[in-house]
Amino acid sequence: MLISTEQNISSEIPLRLGRCLAGSNVRALTRCHIISLAGALRVPIESRLLPRVHAALRDGARRVRLDLSRLSSIDAAGVGQLVEAFNATKAAGGVLDIAHAGTRVRRVLEVTGLYGLLTVCETASVS
Repeated sequence: MLISTEQNISSEIPLRLGRCLAGSNVRALTRCHIISLAGALRVPIESRLLPRVHAALRDGARRVRLDLSRLSSIDAAGVGQLVEAFNATKAAGGVLDIAHAGTRVRRVLEVTGLYGLLTVCETASVS
């Protein structure tokens, strides 16, 4: 489930969008959108992940960070969504990274090889 600000449904919490530093050097400041995922990313896919990634890229983000701290599970379809998000971000000249993947989600991402493909940021913050 993608957290969204536009549709404040009772089971959803607002999407966190913000700016973050790419490294500690202020000159490396990059527009970074943080998208929080919660629940399960699995079949049936009714994810709004890709539209959110595309919207962030259209708004000028060059780094899209997926906060996976509240993502409880992911299956092959969810991995496919992450791959599509990665490809879209890379095609736009940006970087997709993930933060705070739980043990179960991390294990799936490692087995599929996606964990090594994505930039992993364990100190995600919103400023």
